[in-house]
Amino acid sequence: MHPPLILTLKDLNNEGWEKIEISSAGNDLLQLTAEYKIDPASGRGFPESMKNFSLKVEEAENGYKYFTMDGAYDYTQLSEMWTNLQNADSGFTIDLGQYFGGEQSVMTKEEIDAFVQRFGSPKVEFKIKLPGNTPVEAKGTWRNLEDYLNGKTDVIEFVWTPDKRPTGTLHVSRRWEPKTEVSQEDIQNNLQNLFYNYQQEIPIGWNINILEMPTGGWFNNLIFAHFNNEIYTCGSYQNYVMDFLDRIRTSPDTNVRNMLNGLDYGPIQTNGGGHVAVVVYPSGTDWLETGTVFDPWPTQKPQIYDIDTWFVSLGLYAYGGYYPEVSFGMENAYPHLSGGLSSYPAQADLDRHRAEPIKQILVINSPSQSCSKWKMVVWSVSIRMAMQSIRRLLMCHFTPCQRKMGNTPGSSCCLIR
Repeated sequence: MHPPLILTLKDLNNEGWEKIEISSAGNDLLQLTAEYKIDPASGRGFPESMKNFSLKVEEAENGYKYFTMDGAYDYTQLSEMWTNLQNADSGFTIDLGQYFGGEQSVMTKEEIDAFVQRFGSPKVEFKIKLPGNTPVEAKGTWRNLEDYLNGKTDVIEFVWTPDKRPTGTLHVSRRWEPKTEVSQEDIQNNLQNLFYNYQQEIPIGWNINILEMPTGGWFNNLIFAHFNNEIYTCGSYQNYVMDFLDRIRTSPDTNVRNMLNGLDYGPIQTNGGGHVAVVVYPSGTDWLETGTVFDPWPTQKPQIYDIDTWFVSLGLYAYGGYYPEVSFGMENAYPHLSGGLSSYPAQADLDRHRAEPIKQILVINSPSQSCSKWKMVVWSVSIRMAMQSIRRLLMCHFTPCQRKMGNTPGSSCCLIR
């Protein structure tokens, strides 16, 4: 990614940018905005000023889409110019009028120093938002890489200043997980099918339940687990159930995946983690009100409970029971449990060789090589700078647009400003 030091109006016109406008951004700054339309079907890719960018979209067998953005940046020219400006003698001047296609606007060394004192050193900033629910991978000198990968934000940020290395590469990938609209009747049928398969696949532990009381879990934890590598504890059973549901969600078989249509799931706990289980509930609802808990531990065999029954009965086998909550540390990995978009940890799936991207469905390179089944990607640019400065701010923002093809987003938008 090596855009010109300053994009002029002529540069934008020559590259095919549209809707070019200059407006005030406050604090003596002007904002230049423009729009660029990418049409992979006709071979129109990224503009020349973004020649080291590429966007790739791949698909897994279960329908998940992987959006990957790669770029290389080189701000050697800006770094050298900044050094020269700092070391320039008192007779140095620069004409910025040419960059706006307007009248001559000469800036002296004294004015440069005053501007730097007010606004600071040059800065290049990218904020990238790819379509999708789930972060997959990020590499490079991103400012908030850890927060992005932990699901705390869906926007990943890059900031370059002259005190940093002027060249490098950036990589970011995100996954889009389609959802299917289903009726309430189908949701209940899917839940019953899940329960049936759950009973077939989850192993039975030490089924010692005295007087029909759920005491098997107690006996296992007090006696047997110490000799069997903690098998059939509540934590062990939570892992069994999560893996069972993960295999269904990522299955290449449509009929298997359909069992989770209209449903979400995730790890929960009570007593501050003293007892853990898994909740399944209708997508878009509050699991604390609509959840069905899959918890084999109390009786050491696969059983389900509605959330209220599970909570009330915790007094029998889970230290009196605290109000249910998301398992510790899992809030960002399963944001739907906290009212966010449905999302499941991509890295865990890939580590298990599940839901891997196997089919490439879109590639956009620059300036010309591109191929795709999709119709349009829209880019717009907004470059903000002072009439008396070289400072610029860039932001790249991808979001799904309204046009769709089947269950896939038909276009993306990018805003740079």
